Amino acid sequence: MRLGDYVFFAPGIKYKDLDFRDDVAIVYAFQQRVGGFYLEPARKLTNDGFWFASGLCCVSTIDLLARYQFEIQEVGKRIKKWFHTSIPGANEKLGIRFSDEFRNGLVHEGRIKNGGQFVGDDISLEFDVYEILDDCLIIKPAILVDCIKENLDLYCDSLLNNQEDRSSFLNRLEIDFKKEIKIFGGK
Repeated sequence: MRLGDYVFFAPGIKYKDLDFRDDVAIVYAFQQRVGGFYLEPARKLTNDGFWFASGLCCVSTIDLLARYQFEIQEVGKRIKKWFHTSIPGANEKLGIRFSDEFRNGLVHEGRIKNGGQFVGDDISLEFDVYEILDDCLIIKPAILVDCIKENLDLYCDSLLNNQEDRSSFLNRLEIDFKKEIKIFGGK
């Protein structure tokens, strides 16, 4: 994101200040990026009643986290695995539905497929993150944001405590952002 003359990797962290030799600082920068560019806006959108937009931010964040957490080439399998391992009570079948109906529907078709919905707290149904109603998958972004934040924090903690995983993560991150680092700075 550009503010004035600088391009930022995360809120408060300019690309030119990134130093991949300090692997712990990069993990914190990644955590700040995901929190500041994805989750905080998703939460703000939810608080303002924009559940669809919040859900879209959530889907994008899940896609991003699944990319780094699982070394699986096929996107659908990564999303499915992230969903059923990170959302309380979810199973593989629900992960498949989320990947197809929400992620693929939104990214490729600009819609949630098969009657799926993002909802707020103004409905009469009582449920946590998701519910199946009339065979439609319904998701509350306000609670999904919390699940994603918990997953992000656990993932970053695991990276900080495991040098091998941290090295693998840093390699992927550096490859993904190679062009940006070259253009905007960073070491």
